[in-house]
Amino acid sequence: MPDYADTDSDADGISDAIEGAADTDGDGSGDYLDSDSDADGVDDRDEDRNGDGLLGLLPEPMRRAAPGMPGVEAGRVRVRSAM
Repeated sequence: MPDYADTDSDADGISDAIEGAADTDGDGSGDYLDSDSDADGVDDRDEDRNGDGLLGLLPEPMRRAAPGMPGVEAGRVRVRSAM
């Protein structure tokens, strides 16, 4: 299926509409094409088991830094659409 017709281009269980074109981890690949949108070494498919765009718990060092980090809510990263 061509990407334009695929509703989950990176096959991580989170729809492209939720992930959007934002590049959360700054790796040059939009979240909708990035299998690890937050660059924590854990695939989004394993972190977000229900497809809501809320990725799992951050590694301990990131959880300690989380309170002032944009996009981080209580130790979890929300991948939001920029489309």
